Amino acid sequence: MSVAAGTTRLGRVQAEALMTSTGIIRRATGATTTDPVSYEQVPVMATIYTGKARLKLPSSTMPGTGEIPGAVIIETRAVLSIPIDAAGSGDVLPNDVFEFTTNPLDTSLVGRTLRIAGAHAQTYATARRFPAEWVN
Repeated sequence: MSVAAGTTRLGRVQAEALMTSTGIIRRATGATTTDPVSYEQVPVMATIYTGKARLKLPSSTMPGTGEIPGAVIIETRAVLSIPIDAAGSGDVLPNDVFEFTTNPLDTSLVGRTLRIAGAHAQTYATARRFPAEWVN
């Protein structure tokens, strides 16, 4: 094993140790079903990944131009990390939806969802890191 490969494996162990949350990543299948409570048509979702996760928000915010000319908005793009070797982690695509199922350090995140906003690609990656946007 090369030094780079060994260092990457050690980094993966350390990155996974910081993943104290758990969640589910789902994808719309294109089919719909009737919600038993609201009787509305809702998308059928397939589970892509279930397991450990970590959410990180940038340490600074980036001002941007809003839809109203001259308006300034604060845009914060989250980064969702999942283990690189976990089953299903390589199948995650943009527009998949992540839902927190546990978060021992901030229980208010349980049930909150994020939309995966981009793909992961990196040499010597220690985790799969996806840009994500809040859905609720």
